[in-house]
Amino acid sequence: FPREFSGEFQYGYKEAFTKAEKIQDKYDYIVVTKVYGRPYIYSLFYSNMTPQDFWKNAKVRRDNYGFYEVDQAGKYVFRENLVSDEGDRGKKVLYIGREDEIPDSLKIIEKIPFVKGDTAFVLAEN
Repeated sequence: FPREFSGEFQYGYKEAFTKAEKIQDKYDYIVVTKVYGRPYIYSLFYSNMTPQDFWKNAKVRRDNYGFYEVDQAGKYVFRENLVSDEGDRGKKVLYIGREDEIPDSLKIIEKIPFVKGDTAFVLAEN
């Protein structure tokens, strides 16, 4: 069960954010997919961002149901559509997304697998 359904338990976030934290200084910002849910909570946990820093630097809004939707927390930007040619132009960006979200124009740095071996996240740069 844990092996087959590791993705349902958000497997891979720890590895992706731990790697991102190690190399973040090379980038203007880090874009993370929202395809698996609300990734901001993992960025806060694995980057050790304090609540004070979060509220000072976050871009937060309410969705149609009243839930918080976090679009940015510090250097992390969270998107439904991972790559934005317009917004990312001229910036050095690290992308953390699903394999099918990474265009061929990006350089893959690392693939983070689920327990059963298929790819959970790809870290890529422009």
